[in-house]
Amino acid sequence: MKPLTAGFVFMLAAFTVEAQDRIISPEVHADGTATFRIEAPKATEVLLAGDWMGGESKPMVRDDQGVWSVTVGPLNPGLAIYMFDVDGMKIVDPVNPLVKLRAHTAASLVDIPGNPPSLWQVRDVPHGEVAIVRAKSEVLGDTRAYRVYTPPGYYEQESTKNYPVLYLLHGNNGTEADWSEIGSANLIMDNLIAEGLAEPMIVVMPWCHAVPYFADRTNNLNLMERYLLEEVIPQVEKRFRVQSDRQHRAIIGFSMGGRQSTVIGIRNLDRFAYIGGMSTYPNGLEEYIVAMLDGNPEKLNSQLELLWFGCGRQDKFFDKNEELSTTLSKLGVNHTFYPTEGLHIYDLWRKHLVEVAPKLFR
Repeated sequence: MKPLTAGFVFMLAAFTVEAQDRIISPEVHADGTATFRIEAPKATEVLLAGDWMGGESKPMVRDDQGVWSVTVGPLNPGLAIYMFDVDGMKIVDPVNPLVKLRAHTAASLVDIPGNPPSLWQVRDVPHGEVAIVRAKSEVLGDTRAYRVYTPPGYYEQESTKNYPVLYLLHGNNGTEADWSEIGSANLIMDNLIAEGLAEPMIVVMPWCHAVPYFADRTNNLNLMERYLLEEVIPQVEKRFRVQSDRQHRAIIGFSMGGRQSTVIGIRNLDRFAYIGGMSTYPNGLEEYIVAMLDGNPEKLNSQLELLWFGCGRQDKFFDKNEELSTTLSKLGVNHTFYPTEGLHIYDLWRKHLVEVAPKLFR
C-alpha cells in the first residue's frame, strides 16, 4: 500500500461531519442495484472496486459538490466486499460502518437483501449462537481467538445432547471472523437446520494464519495442523458437548483454507471422516495427494464418508481444481466435484456451504 501523502491527508480532512451526514453510501435500491458515494473534492480520479467485478474497477463521476458516485448491479443477495481507489490510494468507505476485517488491510461491505431472504440471510427461524473463544496457544506462542457456532437448542436447560463438529477454515488474508461475519455460516446453518436439510452441528471457525501474515509462510500449514489438532480440537471437546469420534468430525475450507482442510484431513484420517475444499488453492496439491495415496486409493475410499471439492467456473483456480478431480477419478478415488458459476468470492463460498453442509453426518 502506498504511504499517505500530505495532499491526501489534506483531502481526507475535508470529510466534515456535515458532509458525512448528508452522504449515503452505499445506497441499496429495491432492484438490487447499489449507489456508492464518496466526497473527495481534491481528487482527479475515483474508482469503485468490488469483489464481484473480477479484479476490474468502475470509474465514478464527480458532481459540482465534489461528491463522486456510481450505481452498479443488480448484485446477488448477501454481503459483497468493496473499496474506493482515490487517485491510487485504496481506502474503505468513510461513511459505511460495515467493515471487512482482514489479516492485512480492511475493506467495506454492502448487504443486498433477498426477497425472500436467501439461505445465507436472516430468516424468521430459531437461531444458534456464535461464541468467541480466546486461549493462549503454546504451539503458536500467542493468544488468539476462534469462533464457535452452537445450533438452536444447544443451551436449553438440562440439554445433554452431543453434536457433530465441522471445522470450517477461511482463506488467505482472512481472520477467524470471516465465516460468521461475511460467509454467514451461522445463518446458513440456522436456515438449513430449520428446514430439516442439515443435521444440527457445532461449527468451529479458527484463525488460519498460523504465522504472521508478512512472515515466511512456508510452514503455515504444518503449524496450523498442530494448532488445530493439539489445541483447538481438545479445547472444543472439553468446553462444548461434541461427539469426538472421526465419524462425527468434518473439516472444510476455502482457498488457502481449502488446501489446509484437504491436506490436514487426508493426513489425519483417524480424526476426520468428511473432508472438503472450496476454490481450493491448488499449488502442488494434486502431487501431494497422489503421493499420499501411494497407489492405494481404497485406503482413502474405505475411511472417508465424503471427499468434496467445489469451484466456480470463473474462479482463478477452476482449471487446477478440475484437473485434480480428473486425476482423482483416474486413480479411483471416490469424491464429488461440484462445478458451478462464480468467482473467487464469498458469494460462491456461501452457496458451497449450502451445498455441502447437508451432506455431513447423515
